[in-house]
Amino acid sequence: MRRVSSTIGATIAIALAVAPAARADRIVGVEDSSPPFLIGFTPFDITLPEGSSFDFESLSMPIGTATLPFSSGPSSASSSVALTDPGTGRISDLLSVSATQTGTGPGSVTYSFELDFVSTGPGGPVIDPPGGFVTYVTETGRLQDVSDALFAPFIDRTGITPTIGFLVQSDIPEPASLVVLGGGLLGLAGARRRRPS
Repeated sequence: MRRVSSTIGATIAIALAVAPAARADRIVGVEDSSPPFLIGFTPFDITLPEGSSFDFESLSMPIGTATLPFSSGPSSASSSVALTDPGTGRISDLLSVSATQTGTGPGSVTYSFELDFVSTGPGGPVIDPPGGFVTYVTETGRLQDVSDALFAPFIDRTGITPTIGFLVQSDIPEPASLVVLGGGLLGLAGARRRRPS
């Protein structure tokens, strides 16, 4: 009986150890320096589990407002960073910032800013590049600072450098998957230790 339960334990451990790890994406927003560029911005660090291979994962959130010293400006503007899979060039994640004009004053224009993030799992649906300014960045699996690429068109047109930063990490193993993987490896080690010589 002990040999049967040991074999079952080893089989479960192997299945857990080789099961594909669930993946997630991480987005970090920080205020680089003062005075703040965006009023109402709150720093964040969000991890989003990827959906199934057939789904998109998405997030949209307002991130604050900015009053700029101009007499007029466009009604809206947007910029995106497309993270691509190494080797294939396929877009796996898309981070966008859009600005919508919400008011004008004497010599100033106020914009409301929103952050949008779209991701797809390996083999999932294709993410098409959006219109407007897009920068392509190859994902590395590490946290990547995409602030300069995201705000480049804004800086070019206004000369103002936003004191805010965005970092993205694509396709990271979820903590729960790491626990399951670790448990599977421990089960394997335990089964091996009990095996008679």
